[in-house]
Amino acid sequence: MDILRNLNKYLFNPDAALESNLKVLERLNDHSRYAEPLFNATAEFCAEFNLRIDGAAGGRSGQIFLVTPNGFYAGEILIEVDRNSDTLYTYSNRFTVKKERGGAGRSSKKLVSLIRAVKKNDEIGTDQSCLNAYTAQVGNGLNNIKQNIRGVSMNNYAFGDVFALDVVLAAAGLKEVTHETKQKALSMYTTYTNDMELNKNAGDIKSRFKDGGFYVVGLAGEDHDFKRSELRAYIGEGVYVDGHMKLIDMKAKNSLGDNFFITTAMAHAKTKYESLNAGYVKNPYKIPFIDKYDDELDMVIAYQDHRIVWVLIPKVAP
Repeated sequence: MDILRNLNKYLFNPDAALESNLKVLERLNDHSRYAEPLFNATAEFCAEFNLRIDGAAGGRSGQIFLVTPNGFYAGEILIEVDRNSDTLYTYSNRFTVKKERGGAGRSSKKLVSLIRAVKKNDEIGTDQSCLNAYTAQVGNGLNNIKQNIRGVSMNNYAFGDVFALDVVLAAAGLKEVTHETKQKALSMYTTYTNDMELNKNAGDIKSRFKDGGFYVVGLAGEDHDFKRSELRAYIGEGVYVDGHMKLIDMKAKNSLGDNFFITTAMAHAKTKYESLNAGYVKNPYKIPFIDKYDDELDMVIAYQDHRIVWVLIPKVAP
């Protein structure tokens, strides 16, 4: 247990109910044959690069998840076994490390060699490497506003050729149709005209985000960046400077904070999506992994790699 006590000082935010992480570490210590090299490697990385432990996963060898002191994703430490049954120390980071020969990341039989290689190649995760990646993800969501709004064509609204023919013949007075068919046609036409209006206003929608700025909420599920069951969110703002979008004042938090606009918008989003996505979406607000502008909620929802879903809330109302 001495090695576990040595890891305690590297736990991220130790006052925030990290009992679940400690239990996983203890379970790894009891059941994984690779616990000792895994824990030693984690302690060395935390000390060398000023990182913190913010989660762990079980399995044959185990895996420990690292964050920066500010709570931004910094990578994973794991133990792999090569084809010769030799133990490999591995550091993985999807933003900074290119996978080698199908492995999980950069690997070495010697821990000191791994640390040297990661340092030489500037591969350790930092706040900035995280923000660079997340800026691109949020920017893609904004750039897709027009594409996310359904292309307006009557082909999107017809329920089949026979139905369309019935509607045309009825309009020409050549055929009687049922009340149900009339109501279905009216509903489709209403949807069509609404989408036409939304499509026409897509440029104005993006301008509100670009000119007025927007709030940013990034939600991580329990088996995504942080491997935790409680809420973890990136909270900040998006602004355009000299035509380029950037994220500012980004913080990793265990709550949405007390910003009225953010908490109100997210409450509305939860009300809408909770009943739709209760089964498969693991973030507490049930926001699905989709790319779209939700005109009902006036927010952009975007994702890239199924680890974080972004919610972008314009500061300027329609």
